[in-house]
This record gives sequence, C-alpha cells and structure tokens, in this order.
Amino acid sequence: MVVISPSPTLASLVAKFKHWLAGHASQQETEQLCTDDAGYPGWAEIDKYFAFLLAHGSIASLSYAEQLDLLYLIARNWDIGTMIAWLSPHESNLSNDGFLKPDDFLCLATTLTTLPQAEFRDAKYQFAVAGRKFGVLSLPLQQVLLDFFNDPDEYVKTSALASLGKLGYPALPVLLRQAWEVVQG
Repeated sequence: MVVISPSPTLASLVAKFKHWLAGHASQQETEQLCTDDAGYPGWAEIDKYFAFLLAHGSIASLSYAEQLDLLYLIARNWDIGTMIAWLSPHESNLSNDGFLKPDDFLCLATTLTTLPQAEFRDAKYQFAVAGRKFGVLSLPLQQVLLDFFNDPDEYVKTSALASLGKLGYPALPVLLRQAWEVVQG
C-alpha cells in the first residue's frame, strides 16, 4: 500500500520553518530577526508549493490567514530572492518561482502595508523594490508604494522612494524633501 502524504499548506510550511528556527536560533535572535533563514533546508518544498499556487492562479483565493502565512515565508526568503524576484534584474519577472500576476502582487502588497509586525519588514522591502518592475505607475501601485514610503522602517521607505522615482512619480520632489527632513531630524 502506497501512502500519499497530504499536500502542504501554508500554515504547515510556516510551522515547519518555525520548528526548524527554534532549534537553530535563540529566542533573542529570532525576535531581533538575526537568523540564518537561507540555511533552512526546506526552501525547495516552499518554492515548489508557491510555484504550484502561481501555476494554478490560487493567490487571489487565499484567505487572510493564508496571505499572512505566505507573506511570512516571503519575508524569510528575502536573502534567497526566489519567491519575490527583488534581487533579479529582469524587469518583468516578479517571482523566480513562476508567473506572479501583477494583480496578485498588488493584493499581497496591499495586505503587507497593513502589517506593523517586524517579522514582515523583510517582505515589505522586497515588494517595495520589485514594484519598479511594473514599468508603469498605476494608481494601485502608486498607493502601495506611497504606503511603503510611509512605513517607519527606513529601508522600506528608501526602497519605495527609489521605485517611485524609477516609475516617474510626479510628486517625487515632495517625497524627497520629506525624507530629507526626517534625516536631518
């Protein structure tokens, strides 16, 4: 008799990651996000599942809890850059795991802009950087990037500012002035 294991869910993938993390990092390192997330041996399973979601157009049907799980995994994937292709120079490629529809990207990014927890910060700057790959600044993308610009984290803010600049945001001088005033304190 062949036993077929159930397909993973986002919650189970997050649980596996957190279980591994608990054995490889102290609580303080985990709280400060000073962990070797790239060293997790289960990235192939996560990438495969994300590729499955992308191939089947399942991102739009994710519940809010599933979006949070996915965004957590994306955040932890930051220095690998497979889930969100923020490290990739290819302008149209939003994910290295498959075709991430622009609407799905914006849906996830919009959810991300509402999350204040530090564990999502690494996802925020990935989305802020990858936003420049759109080539055209639509109103929904502009709103997401402006929300990222208003994030308290300076790297998220700077990444959003750079994307807005690349996409020709017309009020960029105003944002630059605001950013400069914050720097001067």
